[in-house]
Amino acid sequence: MHKLLNQLRLAILIYSTFLVLACSSTSSNTETQNQINKPSNQVINYKRADQDYQKLVLALKNTNAPAEVFDSIIRVYPLTSKYDPYDGIEQAQKLVANASMDTKNWRQCLMATNAILNDNYTSLTGHYGAMVCQFESGNEHQGNLHKRMLDGFMDAVWRSGNGQTPSNAFYVTSANDLYAFIQLQNHIAVGQSLVYVDEKPVHAMSVRNLKNKKESIWYFDVTAPFRKGVINRYEN
Repeated sequence: MHKLLNQLRLAILIYSTFLVLACSSTSSNTETQNQINKPSNQVINYKRADQDYQKLVLALKNTNAPAEVFDSIIRVYPLTSKYDPYDGIEQAQKLVANASMDTKNWRQCLMATNAILNDNYTSLTGHYGAMVCQFESGNEHQGNLHKRMLDGFMDAVWRSGNGQTPSNAFYVTSANDLYAFIQLQNHIAVGQSLVYVDEKPVHAMSVRNLKNKKESIWYFDVTAPFRKGVINRYEN
């Protein structure tokens, strides 16, 4: 976060310098020339990140991808132009998918989960819903594909940390994945608080085991959505 803030301060300084140069120009400059001289507020190289993300998605779909591909894509996705943990698209489609599963409307369920995965192929919610609905539709091959994706992304979260301390927190890219990860471990969230470790935001989640009712605290690194919030405010 400290590094990001330094980058933002540098960008703002550069932006201010361009403003001074613009003010010193003559009134005869055309609007087109002003647009050329105007600096960009873009912080991330979205074109590069989008290309890397698409390559990783293809690698996941076309091969029995190694663990490194899952680890890489969950780090790349928050740097893409598609990433917006606050837009609510995944949450809305999750509700549709859940309602469709309750009524056994597998076609509608698949439409909802496809919408999630087209927007975010790393989504635990999307792959879980797609897995269930494909199996229930009799599409065993596609069901197994999404099971493999779900297992791969769950393992990637486990590799990111053990979740037992703030300094060894699980890494997730969204609140949806945070809650999905907890639920897929047969736990429910019963409380939460926010702490900072070396300027890194960490959610301390109180969770309860559904089998033995034992409660514990799991820690989740939520740097990705917090960073996106800062970047959005600057770029917009």
